[in-house]
Amino acid sequence: MDANEKLKEVNRVVKELGADQPNVQAGFMKLLTSSESDGKLPTKVKELISLALAINVKCEWCIAYHMNNYLKAGATKDEIMETASVAILMGGAPSLMYLNPVLDAFEQLGGDQQQ
Repeated sequence: MDANEKLKEVNRVVKELGADQPNVQAGFMKLLTSSESDGKLPTKVKELISLALAINVKCEWCIAYHMNNYLKAGATKDEIMETASVAILMGGAPSLMYLNPVLDAFEQLGGDQQQ
């Protein structure tokens, strides 16, 4: 998986949806923004949850998107691996294999430089 390419693809579909269905795109973005902003849980924790769910639904675009946000929120590799281990527990062997795009995204999006 090329995480940077996946992020470009995410941006592409969001832009296309906005051009063709602006109300749908605006509604989705409002839900996304309000769901992931600080509340009772900080954004960093919400991105941990989103990353675990992305692993279990096997969405490489979601993994790249949430890894990028998670790194911006100050994630460490140890936190990422612990999050992935919970996702693997809940999703079994298929989720274990989705640790590959998680590690790719961590490396490709500059996670090593943040420690």
